[in-house]
Amino acid sequence: MDAYQPSFQTLNHLHFSNLASKPLSFHFFPSLPAEVRLEIWKSFLLARRRFFTVRLATEDGYVAGQYDLLVEQKPRINQLWNVCRESRAAARDHFRLPIPVGPSNTSTLWLSPESDYLFIRLFETKISLFINFINDLKASDPRGVGLLHLVLNGSRDRTPKALRAFNPEPDHTLGISQDALETFKKCITDLQSVWFIKFLPESARVGLSAFHPFAGLNRATPLFPHGIEFDLFSLDPRPIQPSMKKNEVIWGDPRDVVHAWVDMERKLGFHNEGGSDNELTREISHLLTVGATRWAPHHPTLEVRCDQTMDAFLQLEQDRVHKKYQDGEFKGWQEPEERKKNLLSAAGFWLFPLGTFDAWQHIMMEEGRLDLRGLQPGLGLFELPQQMEETDLFHCERPWASS
Repeated sequence: MDAYQPSFQTLNHLHFSNLASKPLSFHFFPSLPAEVRLEIWKSFLLARRRFFTVRLATEDGYVAGQYDLLVEQKPRINQLWNVCRESRAAARDHFRLPIPVGPSNTSTLWLSPESDYLFIRLFETKISLFINFINDLKASDPRGVGLLHLVLNGSRDRTPKALRAFNPEPDHTLGISQDALETFKKCITDLQSVWFIKFLPESARVGLSAFHPFAGLNRATPLFPHGIEFDLFSLDPRPIQPSMKKNEVIWGDPRDVVHAWVDMERKLGFHNEGGSDNELTREISHLLTVGATRWAPHHPTLEVRCDQTMDAFLQLEQDRVHKKYQDGEFKGWQEPEERKKNLLSAAGFWLFPLGTFDAWQHIMMEEGRLDLRGLQPGLGLFELPQQMEETDLFHCERPWASS
């Protein structure tokens, strides 16, 4: 099959195409000492982060401690499984944490706590389900590490509501013993990063009327795809500043879920005068992005999963903007051609440090918009396959399971 050539240049295609074009051969590698080769294998495995979107769900007649975990993306097999015995051993050590997924736990997802991020999109039940899940990850890790990178949904009321419902007392009707609470506290202590993702409305990219503050297409705001592997830039490399004025955040305060999380930490004994704060090393960040899924009557749902569907999505945006210009809804502003060429759309998310939105409370509450000019967000950038692959909720077994 010929390689797919996107109609729209994106930062994702440009960045990852450049990486793929670099030579990967090193002919003197076999002559290196074994311990040096092992460190190179480890560095290769840690170089790319993975992002899994999961939903915690239960069937009717919930039993304490039991849940179904549904994963929305299909991971691909890491290249090191197919290189040599030594590389397979390194991969086996890296992807060591098994998670049963799917209805009735019919499949297994193997994670690396050091480089994998779990985005819990939905809380379908009580906070006890979250506690059991986090504790199970720690118990399933041969090294006893468990989850290190957690992402929670800040765009839904359920998440802060569930976090605020946390009770630091044992509840045996929900399977939460004192030992479970102590384990949970240790899991929270060990977290390295906690991200809270805020999904912006579609109007953050496409102005919807003549009264919108920016009529036209805003390519700066990232689109959130069904991606897995991503690179993290400390600064968004695109010329985004002119587009950072009055970004839409009208679906609630992005800080609310952070406050709920910190309240839960406080109930666990942190943030007290006794100085237990120094036990927490996690880094809290805000993620901003626009969901890259569109529904339209009498049309199939469009989800960005590859270069091909990214193309279709960007074409849909462009067609909508063009139609609004034709209908006279967008007047008085045309995007310069030079800007179109230099500001590429990106499938990923912006990353802002904790405290970014504290100074804009009055703007956020009154207008639902923020002027982010002058801020320099990081950028998570997903690698997209060229064309649509199998889109089952989950791809199954560990590569060495049958060998």
